[in-house]
Amino acid sequence: MNDLTPLLTAEAMRAADAHTIDTIGIPGRVLMETAGQHAARYVASTYGPLRGRLVRIACGKGNNGGDGLVVARALLDRGARVEVWSPITPSGYSGDAGGNATVLMQLSDAYGDALTWTTVREPSDVPAPTHAPPAVCVDALLGTGLDDAPREPIAALICDLNETAAPTVALDVPSGLNSDTGQAHQPTVQAEATVTFGAAKIGLHRNDGPSHAGLVETARIGIPQHVLHERAHGPGAALGTTDAYVRNQVPERGRDAHKYNVGMALVVGGSPPYTGAPMMAAQAAARSGAGYVACAVPASIRDTVAGYAPALPVHALPDAPEAVPDALHGPLDKARALLIGPGLAPEAAPVVHALLDAFDGPVVLDAGALPALRDRLGAENGASERWILTPHMGEFARLCAAGAESGDIDSDVDTRDRVRQAQTHAARWNVTLLLKGYPSVVAEPGGRTLAGMAGDPALATAGTGDVLAGLIAGLAAQGLAPVDAAACAMHLGGRAAERFAATNNAHALSPTDIIDHLPATL
Repeated sequence: MNDLTPLLTAEAMRAADAHTIDTIGIPGRVLMETAGQHAARYVASTYGPLRGRLVRIACGKGNNGGDGLVVARALLDRGARVEVWSPITPSGYSGDAGGNATVLMQLSDAYGDALTWTTVREPSDVPAPTHAPPAVCVDALLGTGLDDAPREPIAALICDLNETAAPTVALDVPSGLNSDTGQAHQPTVQAEATVTFGAAKIGLHRNDGPSHAGLVETARIGIPQHVLHERAHGPGAALGTTDAYVRNQVPERGRDAHKYNVGMALVVGGSPPYTGAPMMAAQAAARSGAGYVACAVPASIRDTVAGYAPALPVHALPDAPEAVPDALHGPLDKARALLIGPGLAPEAAPVVHALLDAFDGPVVLDAGALPALRDRLGAENGASERWILTPHMGEFARLCAAGAESGDIDSDVDTRDRVRQAQTHAARWNVTLLLKGYPSVVAEPGGRTLAGMAGDPALATAGTGDVLAGLIAGLAAQGLAPVDAAACAMHLGGRAAERFAATNNAHALSPTDIIDHLPATL
């Protein structure tokens, strides 16, 4: 479990803080001190040496501002000149932040003119730009829990940070960014880096988050890891994939391994316009480590598909859908996982239903297979927890709209909140649901949710979904649970794209490049 990275909502983070303070007994002042000291070390090591150089720290009146006051004291001790800009005076702070304001003021004589405090009650109080900008700025204005656009004078302070030539390091979350949804309000700090405390906030990795947060550094501040992982199972929160997690999931082969006990996957798909889709999926399944991968495609394209990869057997689907299970009896009986959908035509829905009724192992349902599910999702005994659905957001919205027509669900789908949508509908439909996007998110019916933390914009090209579906099927065939097969596939595909982009123009990536880079990635 600790191989995964907790990605918490503001509510989950507050609960973790409260448990640590109230139940475990670590004072909030200690957590704040640890957070601020870690952030100060990051600023000094990244932008230093800072001795004699100016650092501007914009501090709000809450705990995020208290973190900033710790940073101010720590950087003064390193010889920096520090100017604090705040909407209140030092005496206006309360709680743990108030304690740090008091300490800073008690030391002000020792720091002399190295420390200045500017109270910004109105936008007009923001000092005019100087010819010597600071070496670095620190955003400690708002932190987590923001729902609306920042108000004055905080908005003016954010604008000043964005207009200053110096880089900005945000504490916990860039001010103006919703830490749950990743929505950037107007204005939002444009940070070069973000030091987030305890655990990463999920909004840093969603929607506008990555473009405003910059490089994200997670600081451990004393909250036990098991507390953070427990809170990562709550609504809207998730666990981020890591290399270590994938290494521990992918099984090793024993000396007595052969192609069938290693795991067989069967890929069913294809149509005259899309002959390559099922074969790319099959090749990805084979690269994942599955011992035997076979394809089944319409008879009209069987020879074409077979020519792509002579090592993979290709079966012809009969014209009559009801005859499909008998025609594929051999591979269906041996297969440990089934993938239906890459390149499949919509009119092949009867084939989808026939296969679902005939196969009782894990089934990946992608692309052309998804429209066939509209009448089965949400219906009693209509879906199976063995199913792994892999829609992009457009396909997902269409599935939800079909459900709304039958009265099953609300057709108003918030496409910006992929995490909660995946959790809600995985439970409602009793399936493992992978919503593709940035980041891709997979949720199982019980609520466990994993977000893909690897990837590159290069993945935004046609056919990468076929490769992802094949990877899932190949990993499921090797015995991984549906949610783990989907999460590991997300991570492997993302890492393969990163490897390609490291030495090539990312815009040139094709789906087969991901397949080619899988061996080195693994």
